Amino acid sequence: MEGLKASYQTIGRPERVGIALSGGADSCALLLLLRALSKEEGFSLVCMHIHHGLRDSADGDEAFVRTLVESLNLPYLVRRLSWDKAHISEEMAREGRYEALFQMMEEAHCQTIALGHHLEDQAETVLMQLLRGAGGKGLRAMAEFERGLWRPLLSVSKKDLLLFLDEEQQLYCLDETNRSPRYTRNALRLQVMPALRKLFPRCDKALYRAAILQRDQYALSTMAVKAWMEQNAVIFQGYAVVGKPAFLEADESLQRAVIHKAAEMLDIFLDFEQTERVRMAALLERGKANLPKGGSVQSGKHRLLILSGQKIHATLPKLEVVPLFSGFGDGLSHQALDSDKAGDYVLRTVQKGDSIRPLGIDGTQFVDKYLADRHVEAPLRKLWPILAKGNQALWLPGFSIGEEAAIGPSTKNVLYLRLTGALPDGRILGRKEP
Repeated sequence: MEGLKASYQTIGRPERVGIALSGGADSCALLLLLRALSKEEGFSLVCMHIHHGLRDSADGDEAFVRTLVESLNLPYLVRRLSWDKAHISEEMAREGRYEALFQMMEEAHCQTIALGHHLEDQAETVLMQLLRGAGGKGLRAMAEFERGLWRPLLSVSKKDLLLFLDEEQQLYCLDETNRSPRYTRNALRLQVMPALRKLFPRCDKALYRAAILQRDQYALSTMAVKAWMEQNAVIFQGYAVVGKPAFLEADESLQRAVIHKAAEMLDIFLDFEQTERVRMAALLERGKANLPKGGSVQSGKHRLLILSGQKIHATLPKLEVVPLFSGFGDGLSHQALDSDKAGDYVLRTVQKGDSIRPLGIDGTQFVDKYLADRHVEAPLRKLWPILAKGNQALWLPGFSIGEEAAIGPSTKNVLYLRLTGALPDGRILGRKEP
């Protein structure tokens, strides 16, 4: 009870707690424990039962739960789910169950839902994730508290829960499908875990501890990746830019984590093989790789470009006329131009036919070719901001100004401009290039 109380206080002492009550041993034990705790802590308890409709005994389970809840004088909600039994999977049933629980949580105005997962459940989850080749995120297994779901019994063994029920003389339902090795988790529980326990008697606690350690490591890794990306990567609508020099200097583990996180922020979820394929392409000066959902990766000399496969949109930097600053500007975020020559200028993205006569260079070039010669990838060239007068570039931020509005001996009025935001290649205006 002390561990349960500490867990309750850790999650913020919610005033109204829902409990997923299947009628099985785990949830019945949790119900009795939470009922006792609720009297001590003063929170309300709401019981929630889901009728899956997948077993012949489902009606009996619901009747049992209803009788139990009424005997304890607790509020009770039930949801009936319907399935195509010929095509139902473990994952579909799980998702349907959680969706129903969250609906009941909202209906009952609960701040959390308590689940009866215990030590052996956690051990099985860690092992399943390991066998699937999961990384740190998956090997964290089930959290004690996450997304409104509270699992206060993760450190408690099934044996202890059954002993508690015996002491309380509390009956419970038996799920006959738990004895069928047809389902992956059941097969693991019935065949693999007993064999492991013969070799490693304390394997359940060891796997439980491993999940805690993985959770700690994942938290530290997440902070490290976030800090690195704040300095070396930019996420836009539809694509991400990662600075290549910093990426090449990073450890392999950080490289994988950055790729995985950048793709995730574009709603693309990569497995290990896909992540490694991207990493190998990124190590090349001109590497390419395909991603799920029609996405792709282009690796250039200066940056790694991750495209989501969705339409990418330009976000123009903010342009301001500012008071006098020293010099003629840096060409990146500040630029001084001849005000009279600039005339009716406009800031927009590059269009077909735009040209530039770069200051100090003879001849005129199409802007698209000018950018290509400077290793700007094709998807980014059409997003590039240009200060233009007609089809003539007065200023191509990040690269050059045109001769047409350059300050010269005959200049009488100076236009001082400042850009804030980001260039399509990931350079933050006013910050060091990623």
